[in-house]
Order: sequence, then C-alpha cells, then structure tokens
Amino acid sequence: MKIETKPKILLITHRPDQLYDRVLQANGYQVDLANTLESAEQLWQPGKYQLLLVEPNGNIREALHFCSETKKTDPAQRFALMAPRPLDIPRNSCPDDVIVLEYNPEAFVQRVTELVS
Repeated sequence: MKIETKPKILLITHRPDQLYDRVLQANGYQVDLANTLESAEQLWQPGKYQLLLVEPNGNIREALHFCSETKKTDPAQRFALMAPRPLDIPRNSCPDDVIVLEYNPEAFVQRVTELVS
C-alpha cells in the first residue's frame, strides 16, 4: 500500500492572520509558517519543501535574494512570491511565479497546485 504524502510548503508571511496557511491545509497541503525570511532560512533545507511561498512585505530585493540563494543550493526548488498587485520584477529573475492575492481562495489554491505538480 502506497502512503500518500501531502506536498509540503514553506509559507513566509508577515500577516499570518490572513490564514493562507489554513486555506492550503484545508486543500491537502502541509504548511510550515515563518514570519520572516530569517526564520525561513532556518527552516529551509534542500528537498524539504515542494514550494516556497513568500509575501515580501515591501522587501522584494531580500525575497529575490532568498530565492536565488535557495535555488543555488537546490535548483529544483519551486519559489513563488505573493503580492496584493502585480510586481514589477525582471522576467529572468528567480521566482517561478508571482501570485496576485485577490479574494479568491480557489484561484490561489489552483495556482499553488500548478506550481507543486
């Protein structure tokens, strides 16, 4: 019998009250929550997470640096930024995607599902 393992996501957000972790957990994901990039760096290990999901909190440069550092160590690491509006970041920059946060949990989960599959 095959044991199903839930995809694991590291969610970095300064607004845990937005409950993105709960939405993801309700849709079958394991979620570790970090409030800062520094605490995320302590949790992250190559191959541990199918997706790093980062809400930059105005520190896009720091988030992109975290992205490039993790991908240097683990090139297969999937990485997405979450933002309330489209971000103006270079096309060839590190994130695999930018998820624009709208009040649409289904669309959010759908985008995450596409990124981890």
